[in-house]
Amino acid sequence: MLPTSIRVVYDDNAIYFGAKMTDDHPPTALLGRRDNLVNADFLSINIDSQHDHLSGNAFTVTSAGGELDTVLYNDIGEDPSWDGVWESAVKIVPDGWVAEVRIPFSQLRFPDLPSHVWGLNITRRTMRTNEITRIVNTPKGQTGFVSHFADLDRLAASSFRMARRVPTTSRATTAPTRSCSRRRRRSTEGWT
Repeated sequence: MLPTSIRVVYDDNAIYFGAKMTDDHPPTALLGRRDNLVNADFLSINIDSQHDHLSGNAFTVTSAGGELDTVLYNDIGEDPSWDGVWESAVKIVPDGWVAEVRIPFSQLRFPDLPSHVWGLNITRRTMRTNEITRIVNTPKGQTGFVSHFADLDRLAASSFRMARRVPTTSRATTAPTRSCSRRRRRSTEGWT
């Protein structure tokens, strides 16, 4: 298994993910159209922001910078027709590749609570070794995907602003990001 490091921070407007996919070989990096999964290395960030263990969103970035986003529903369903507003950047480095992802809170649905626990799963695919690694795998003999996510907790709602009541039929956009100095650090358990 190839090492993967993830860092999670957030500010008033967005949640950010920084990832380092270590590999002593260059990643498989193929260009593709947005929302078109190609045979390339990728990192997928799956968030259950309502913590209902049934629904959420997936934000996927390939090692060539391609972006894909989907709505997760009914624990195992995926709808690729949703087009979220989010940002990513990738860079191939001598010992693998790195990715940064910014997801505005306006793109996620969650209740109006003082603090939050979200479901989180992160998937890394390495084409060269035909390897798929996740924070949490669905156990053999069981079904489901979202219901098995790890918990991302200690998200204090008082420290960020967003459109909490986003209508089901539309998504709001967000204001520009504030200074990085206001971000709060969170690490996922089990990954460095």
